[in-house]
Amino acid sequence: AAKAAKSDAPPAVTASSAAAGPAPTPESPAVAPGAGTLAGEQPGIMRALQRYQDAHSAMSVTALREVYPTLPEETNQRLVTQFRGCRAYDVSFGNDKTVALDPKDPTTATVTTQAAYVCVAPQPTNRIPDQRTVRNVFSLRKTAGLWLIERVEETARR
Repeated sequence: AAKAAKSDAPPAVTASSAAAGPAPTPESPAVAPGAGTLAGEQPGIMRALQRYQDAHSAMSVTALREVYPTLPEETNQRLVTQFRGCRAYDVSFGNDKTVALDPKDPTTATVTTQAAYVCVAPQPTNRIPDQRTVRNVFSLRKTAGLWLIERVEETARR
């Protein structure tokens, strides 16, 4: 039986393999375009804030803990009580959001925005919904490719 000749030449490059580019190696993992830049990370940061809003709208502390796993226990208890007293709950953010990545650590970010928290009374009444408007500073960290909230501070009430 004849043995196939061993060649030291690199494998042939086909049009499909050339278009795909080099395969990622363990030394160079695939990285999303724009990762580590504000433009590349901002969509994920905004998704975290949307999940925060959605959890409040669903009046679900469990959903809130998924995006804000370090939610302080005192805040957790306050929200459980507060959600019980509302027929509906809403969080809305102003258009004045400031988003910044930490230049030394692009897996940390800060979002500063005006936020309105609204609790609608359980029974239809003439009562005006309970609303508070604050300036929030969200501290976020990207963990396993997902942006999560680490801390929420109220800097000023309006």
